[in-house]
Amino acid sequence: MAAEKPFVLNACFTLKPERRDEYLAIIAEDKKQTLATEPLATVFVCGEDATTPNKFHLHEEYIGQEGFDAHGKMPHFKPWADFVETDPFAEGGGIVAGFYYGTHEAAKLAADAPASRCAHAEYCVKAEFKDEFLKLAEETREECGKDESCARFVYGEDKDTPNTFHLFRAFDGQESYEAYTGSDQFKKWKAFSEKEPLTKAPVLSSYVV
Repeated sequence: MAAEKPFVLNACFTLKPERRDEYLAIIAEDKKQTLATEPLATVFVCGEDATTPNKFHLHEEYIGQEGFDAHGKMPHFKPWADFVETDPFAEGGGIVAGFYYGTHEAAKLAADAPASRCAHAEYCVKAEFKDEFLKLAEETREECGKDESCARFVYGEDKDTPNTFHLFRAFDGQESYEAYTGSDQFKKWKAFSEKEPLTKAPVLSSYVV
């Protein structure tokens, strides 16, 4: 029997400034309990946007959608669910989420992994460029596995929207994040983008864990 694929959530939202501290306390406890008590939860990364104050990002990975569904039934999830119902978001800053099955093997991100700067990208790829995109993404994942500054690189096609892809990369710090923009791998992505392979501009974000 084939192993369950990782089921991945990427989400972002912007909070009212006065709700910030409450959120940080809730999400810290949710993360702690999720990784400590849920056998199907493998990764839980949360952080604040690098350029927009009070905008937050989440990256979570579970073993199969079963793991994600189970998370929503846990007692430590309830404070977050209750928080969402109290109008905590800034105008226009409600939750934007994407779900996908990763191509990688499900594995826990070590608690002491040096992931302090993360990046997320969403690409809507033209059908005729899909194979080339997937080849480049897989090559990037393999290169990340050889790079000590890359704590994680995962990608996958959106669960509900064909040819929409999500990519997540965790770096061991700001210096590594900046160094990546001068790497050969980054140059390959830039060359790919010059072929106009997307149906609309990509959604790019980075955040501090």
